[in-house]
Amino acid sequence: MTKKLPTLSPVPNPSGGLRSQRINSLLDGMRSSSRYLEIGLNTGITFENVTAKRRWGVDPVVGFNQDKLPPGSRIFEQTSDSFFLSLPAGETFDFIYLDGLHQFEQALRDIENALAHLAPRGLILIDDVLPTSLLSCFRSQRMSNLAQKLLGDYSGRWHGDVYRAFAYLRNHLPHLAFTTCMEDPSGRPIHAQTILWVDVPDKTGVFAGGWWTRSRYRFFLPWFIFNRNKTKDMYRGMTDHSAIAQSLLKSQGS
Repeated sequence: MTKKLPTLSPVPNPSGGLRSQRINSLLDGMRSSSRYLEIGLNTGITFENVTAKRRWGVDPVVGFNQDKLPPGSRIFEQTSDSFFLSLPAGETFDFIYLDGLHQFEQALRDIENALAHLAPRGLILIDDVLPTSLLSCFRSQRMSNLAQKLLGDYSGRWHGDVYRAFAYLRNHLPHLAFTTCMEDPSGRPIHAQTILWVDVPDKTGVFAGGWWTRSRYRFFLPWFIFNRNKTKDMYRGMTDHSAIAQSLLKSQGS
């Protein structure tokens, strides 16, 4: 029996989940916010609740009905690598949300490709940058979930090693600026996402670091997660409100 796929709502719900709430708060404060791209759609919960006028989504396996899409939407059922390879050089987006394959090399390629198609004063939001445990950062989702279940954790959290891509850009791409949504107003940890923007235009057009530089990050382990203050410092972690306010203030200019 064929599984019935959900149909996306034609009208966004601005309060329809933490991820879309963050995205919409950022879109509301941007000078230009009509062109939105999402890498990694799953069942479309975030995608359907984003308020941008033009929404493009990319996923090799789309988990919702594509026959009835919200106005202004377009879906590309392919890998992000294939999508960016076929995208014209002049096609840009005001906001790009990266929630694709949670592995270092792929996350880094997605960031690199997103930067190449980011409009001036554009923002990139990167999901799953901060693992909640050493088990959630296994490269294999299957092995991560299995190990967590053996210890009684059935949450299904899987962050992969996206944290390595974050560490790479933090150390090798000084023309980029970032801050991370990490806490609620009371200081309690919440699902972390990093907001990224171009601070100083990179005139070289070259994504820093060669094969050897990148390969070294495969051995980088997230011991920092056991020290909350160190983690906040590394990620420039803040409350949702503060991170969003700071990124808009610094990225949108006067």
